[in-house]
Amino acid sequence: MASCTSYTLSGLNAGCKDSVGGVAKVWLADFEAVKWTIDSNHLATPDATTAFKVYNLRKGAASMTST
Repeated sequence: MASCTSYTLSGLNAGCKDSVGGVAKVWLADFEAVKWTIDSNHLATPDATTAFKVYNLRKGAASMTST
């Protein structure tokens, strides 16, 4: 099996394509209503009171194609 440590801007090493990945959850919120806190590392975190709607997706429900 090929090493899966090769990460580049063009993608993953071809040997890393032997597993099923995908999107498990999507969180949606009204962006304009979210109150953000930005820490010293410039990481933005939404306020704990933000109402996010969570959608759980079935395995294999999302895909991406790169050419």
